[in-house]
This record gives sequence, C-alpha cells and structure tokens, in this order.
Amino acid sequence: MNSMLPESSDLNPMNKNLERIPEILYKYCSFDSYGYSLQLASNGEAYFESAKNVNDPFDNYFVPTTKMTDLEGHELFAFLRDKAREHHPTASESEIQELVELGRAQHQRLRDGDPRAIDPILEVQYNRFGIFSLTAEPASLLMWAYYGDSHKGVCVGLRSAVIAQHQTDLLEQRRLIMLHKVHYSAKLPEICVDIGPGGMTDTQLHELEATLYTKSEHWRHEDEYRLIFRDQAANSYIFGTDAITKVIIGSRTSDENIAALVEQLRKEESKASVIRAVRSQSKYALEFEELL
Repeated sequence: MNSMLPESSDLNPMNKNLERIPEILYKYCSFDSYGYSLQLASNGEAYFESAKNVNDPFDNYFVPTTKMTDLEGHELFAFLRDKAREHHPTASESEIQELVELGRAQHQRLRDGDPRAIDPILEVQYNRFGIFSLTAEPASLLMWAYYGDSHKGVCVGLRSAVIAQHQTDLLEQRRLIMLHKVHYSAKLPEICVDIGPGGMTDTQLHELEATLYTKSEHWRHEDEYRLIFRDQAANSYIFGTDAITKVIIGSRTSDENIAALVEQLRKEESKASVIRAVRSQSKYALEFEELL
C-alpha cells in the first residue's frame, strides 16, 4: 500500500472495535432552514454528503502516477497502442488510433500537473460514497466556530454502539457503512492511475478508497471520524432516537431555536440529555450546564 495512506484507521466491523472507538461521537451543525439539525438531534437522521461538496477542496484528492510519465515518441505510442488493444481487443485500427490520441492528451495533462487528469476518477468517488463527519471532541472552540454557526448551532452526540448495530443490520441487506478514523498527512497520497482491462486492482481500489479518510495535517485538531456510506452519496439515513444520547446547545443559540429544538425532542419522545454550552469566566473554554 502507498506509504502516504493510512494503515490503522480501519474500525470495521465496528462491533468488534468498540474499545477503539469513543463511546460518543459528535456532529456539529447549524439550525438550518431545512430542519436538518432538528431531525438529526431528534431521530438521528444523518445526511451523507458527497465529498464533492465538503469544505476542504483537498478532500478525496491525490497525486496521479503512471508508468507512461517518462515515455516519449515511439515508446509512448507503443505503450498507448498496447493499452488500447488490451482494453479493446475487437476495436478497428481507426478506433485504436482515436484511443491512442486520447491517451496522448491524458499523458500531457499528467505531465503538466493538470488537475483535470483525475476528474473522471474523482467523479466516480463523488457519486459512489457519502460522508458523515463526526468527532470525539464536543468542546472545541474552533469547531463550534466552523460548523456550529459561530456557537449559535448545536452539537449532537451519537452512541457508537448503536451505529455499530445499524452497520451490522445493513450488511445483512448488502449495504455498507464504514467507520474510519481520519488519517492526517503532510503529503498528498499518490495513486497509480494505469488501469488494466479487468479494471482497477484490489490494491488500487483500497488506496483510492483510503483518500476518503486522508486529510491534511492542518485539520488534525478536529480529531475526525468518518462514516462512509457506499453507493449513498447525498442521501440520508435514520439511526433512530436511541442513537442520540446528548444534544449540546451552543452558547449563542437563540431562544427561538432552543424552543424549536426542545419541542422537536419532545415530539419524538427523545431520551437524550439536553445541555447548554456556556462561556467560561476564567479561561478560553466552554463549560456545560444540563437543561433537560
């Protein structure tokens, strides 16, 4: 496996790795007009975002490598021709020539470092996987500022054991939710984009999938865990009220949003504890007061 990719962030199956997973994983969110935060807090409805729409442009990103980078002239032509014939054994000579020309253009993009060179692979990733980001840290001033609407939002605590049970149930339906602890790196992953006639090898697929939970070390302070739902990008999944154990209200949350949240929790007969984050009077930190 590529040395820049993680080797120990795999926490699957979750039910056999619960000792390595925080008992509660938290999701920061704002009080949006669509009611997303209310649904998450009250019945555990999680939205799995496509990596294409997350806030970090380097998410799911990598440096493409290829055996043809240093080839020129006849060597490049022979390499591309062999590849084209390998993938399309029944193609006509004119069709092979068209494929070779496409290969030349891709070769130039790779040599120029053109980001469009990996667009087709990224698009497959974006459409195939949904991401639900969580953290072990509910008192981060930075994350309250980033994702909790400048402390006007909410931080929802989900039980890892309940998520693990849903993972097991989904597997029986041939549906897959994976949990990985994000790996933070100083360098972008490198992945060989030479694909054989049988498609990507298991090693290539494993390395490509690992880009979904590999991020710049600039984000290390987030201590992120990622639920990754295969074939469910931009879709919701309901973990249920039992999954929600804590709902932490931001220190600047409006009375109107607090009232709407409490009403929704009562409507769903939630048993989660409701906690208010308050600004410490003696240090740069949050303190917590139980409301319900």
